[in-house]
Amino acid sequence: MHSIHELILGGAAAPPYQIDFGCLILAAILLGRRLPAQNVLFILATLSVVEAAVDYGFKTGNILECSMFWTGIIVLSRIAGQSLLKAWRRSPNYGLFLLGLASAETAFVQIFFGGLISALGRLMLTVGCLLFLTPWFLQKRLTASSESKARG
Repeated sequence: MHSIHELILGGAAAPPYQIDFGCLILAAILLGRRLPAQNVLFILATLSVVEAAVDYGFKTGNILECSMFWTGIIVLSRIAGQSLLKAWRRSPNYGLFLLGLASAETAFVQIFFGGLISALGRLMLTVGCLLFLTPWFLQKRLTASSESKARG
């Protein structure tokens, strides 16, 4: 199996954590444009802990490197899925389509690192994580009626 850096850079040596940290920072910036900071921190922290636990359990390599990379990939896959499904946003099954598309995108990336079996595991892990984190991915805005009720 190839390392993350070998596949992305075609064998060129990259400074440690540069790609992984960049992937995580890009995900945080893009999420921060849509969500409050506490949601972004909760999402990234939860995904990082889950990924670190999986990487520790399966001994896949450097835990910090893998955790940052896969956290970024999962979030970026969801953001890419939102962009691709923008036209169907009002569809009654939009959330399920987004969940499936983001999970499939993440599994597709996993195919390059571990083959089909590990991609199926990544698919299931991503579905579970995204299902759990769905409430934190949603924007919560006050409407005029809820503001007037809050004021009394």
